[in-house]
Parts: sequence; structure tokens; C-alpha cells
Amino acid sequence: MEEDLSRLKIEKSPVSIKAGRRKKLIYFIVALIILALVGILYFGGILRPAVQVEVANVVQMYPSQTFTLLNASGYVVAQRKASVASKVTGLLVSVSVEEGSYVKKGQIIAQLENDDVMAAKKQAEANVNVARFCLVSTRWTSIYLHFKRKKKRNESNFNFNSSNAKFSVSLLKSIV
Repeated sequence: MEEDLSRLKIEKSPVSIKAGRRKKLIYFIVALIILALVGILYFGGILRPAVQVEVANVVQMYPSQTFTLLNASGYVVAQRKASVASKVTGLLVSVSVEEGSYVKKGQIIAQLENDDVMAAKKQAEANVNVARFCLVSTRWTSIYLHFKRKKKRNESNFNFNSSNAKFSVSLLKSIV
């Protein structure tokens, strides 16, 4: 029985110690690879949190409305009788004179927003260009049809003349 107990001895050989260190090294390398993979996925954008988006309402405004402190309608009244009028309607963008100041003929005293007028002007210019194109196109079509009719008439005259020439040649041959 003593023999049996002596056999139960635990041996601490260098081989068994190295096996434990190898497992730790393998675990460390696997953890390092996993950490590197997570870092690559995070910096690649796959594991990043979603970007926060702020929602805002969009409203169409005239540029003059952003600087408006007061909106009012009314008339400019001079101390002396003066006639001030605009050919178009629009929002007042700026007033270049103050009440009581002297003005000269041709001086700009106020400016109106002119986006609508400029758009109408561009539309009218485009319409004029379309009308010019239609006129030129019609002229070319008319010229083409005129030459086509003239060519057809010339071809029919040629056919008539060639048949007359054949008749004359046959008549001459019969006489001679």
C-alpha cells in the first residue's frame, strides 16, 4: 500500500508549467485579436453610434424679411407737393432718404424687391427667343417647299422636252 501511495506523487516538471503558460499566451493573443477587430469595426464606422440628426422646418422668406423690424404700409408725404410712384408693386427693401432731406431729380429714394419683375423679364425674353426661332424655322420651311416645287416643275419640263426631242429625232429619221 505504501507503494501505491508513492505513486500518487505530483510531479512538477517543466513541461507541465509550459503548457499552462501556452494557454495563457493563446488566450492573450485571442483577446488581442478580438480587441483589434472591434477597434477596426469601430473606426471603420460599423460599430459607431448613429449620427444625431436635428430636424428643422423650412420656410420660404424674402431676403428683406430677415432684417425687418417693422412692417407697415402707407404713403410718403412731402412738405411740398411731390409725386412719387413705382411702376411695379413689391416689398420695400431700402429707403435712401430721411424725412425732410433734399432730393435731386433722378436720385434713388427707395428700392423695391425686384425678383418677380426680373423673373417676368427673363420669361418675356425667352418667349421672344422662341418666337424668333419659330419665325426662322417657318422661313426655312417655306424656302425648302419653294425649291421642292420648283424642282418638281423642272423635272416635269425636262420629261416633256426629252419626249419632244425623241419625237423630233424619229421624225427626222423618217424624212431622211
